[in-house]
Amino acid sequence: MDEERKRASIAVTAGVLGTLALLAGIGLVVVYGGLYNIAATEDHTSVTRWAFETTFQNSIERRAADIAPPENVTPQMIAAGAEHYKAMCQHCHAGPGVERSEWAGGMRPRPPHLTEAAAEWNIEEVFWLA
Repeated sequence: MDEERKRASIAVTAGVLGTLALLAGIGLVVVYGGLYNIAATEDHTSVTRWAFETTFQNSIERRAADIAPPENVTPQMIAAGAEHYKAMCQHCHAGPGVERSEWAGGMRPRPPHLTEAAAEWNIEEVFWLA
């Protein structure tokens, strides 16, 4: 009876390992084959959206943990940041009194208005994101 259990245990372990190896192989084919359409104009599946959002949140939390934003923000720093935002971010994320560019309206997921989205982050995370 013990020998039978041992063989059954080995078979189950081999089946689990084989299944994991198969899933890893499929994942590698999808990744290296470029089989998943990541275009910002295509909507993603709920699982993909969850994976992207979770990775995004956790990545920022981890990297911003050791950030020390400047204690004294000068008007020159604000002006420089506003210029960078206008040049690199405003097209998709809009800004105070400015709508996003028309072409950014078709992006998926839709880029949030950062003036509103920033309220969801602590100052270290906002500083890291910028």
